Amino acid sequence: MWLYYLLFAWMCYLNFIANRPGSRLSGKVQFFLSMLPAVAISAFRGVGVGTDTEQYITAVGLLDSLGYDEYMSLGMYGDYEPGFILLLKLCTFFPDPAFALICISSLLIFGVQYYVLYKTSANPGSSYFLYFLGTMYYFGLTGMRQALAVSFVMMAFMCLDRNDGTRAVLWTGLAITFHYTALIFVPLLLVSRVNPSKKIWLTMGVAIAVLILVAPLSPILFTVIGKYNGYVKYGGEYLVSGRMMPIIQITFFGYMLYAYQCAINHLKLKDGSREVMFANIGVYSSFLGVLVGIVTMEVNLFYRFMYFLIPIQCITLSTIFKGDLSRKMKLIKGVAYAAFVLLFIAFLFVDSGWFGINQYALYWN
Repeated sequence: MWLYYLLFAWMCYLNFIANRPGSRLSGKVQFFLSMLPAVAISAFRGVGVGTDTEQYITAVGLLDSLGYDEYMSLGMYGDYEPGFILLLKLCTFFPDPAFALICISSLLIFGVQYYVLYKTSANPGSSYFLYFLGTMYYFGLTGMRQALAVSFVMMAFMCLDRNDGTRAVLWTGLAITFHYTALIFVPLLLVSRVNPSKKIWLTMGVAIAVLILVAPLSPILFTVIGKYNGYVKYGGEYLVSGRMMPIIQITFFGYMLYAYQCAINHLKLKDGSREVMFANIGVYSSFLGVLVGIVTMEVNLFYRFMYFLIPIQCITLSTIFKGDLSRKMKLIKGVAYAAFVLLFIAFLFVDSGWFGINQYALYWN
């Protein structure tokens, strides 16, 4: 684990240097110095690093040796989303398809995600810091397919920031072709410019209450969605009710919901500004995070939806809570950062066989 901690310490050091008075470290240089080591560590990692990596390496090997038609008849491997299968096919044109998959996915995951943080956050250094604490770096090593979808969702978020709704929709569509859980971003596309009125807050409260009542029915979803029948038949451990993770999710996103509500009420955000749009998305993404936590209490697998929401928190928190803040708002911001720290600590107790992280090893070992 020391290599990951060293990467984190390096990002903290860069952030410290960048925030010093008279610092000559530009945002662009900080971006490259933060992103390149993250990509390199991921690109040169061994097959055993990351819970799902070996599965995808097996898939690209089968596609390379069997051909497309026979590969698609293999059941689970043929059930991957079309965008990811296309990426696997692309990797078979390289002399070492497995290494190509790890390298290309690393660049698309960490290169793109760090780039979006750099381009959209008002304080990219803080966003890199929160990104790591939010376990997104570890997730990128373990959940390749979904992490690629997260990259494209973040590109969609950047397009929203630039008032380019058409491209935001296209990026979201691309994300869905890599992992269907990217559908969780669709509601945010629709409400990003809608200020949360008292009626909307009441509606969200009612939705939370209703979901608490109907959440026990959520396992039925896996009997009607063909793609996930494999979990019903062979992966029962993924369908058991969650333990600590749902409580952690509900607490984390619940507090973020409170923090953004306070920001909207107490900070002087100009109507129509990007800060207002970010605050809106912060509210609605936190609300979705609470809903995900509630459902995860019944089906553990649902917790993976939160990985589309955490990067949004990394950007919005750093952008909204900036400048000269009152004592109350500084306290709210500090507790929000502490929530990220607690999320990271909780992750360290996750079993690597479930969705944790293995000891680092190079690809050639």
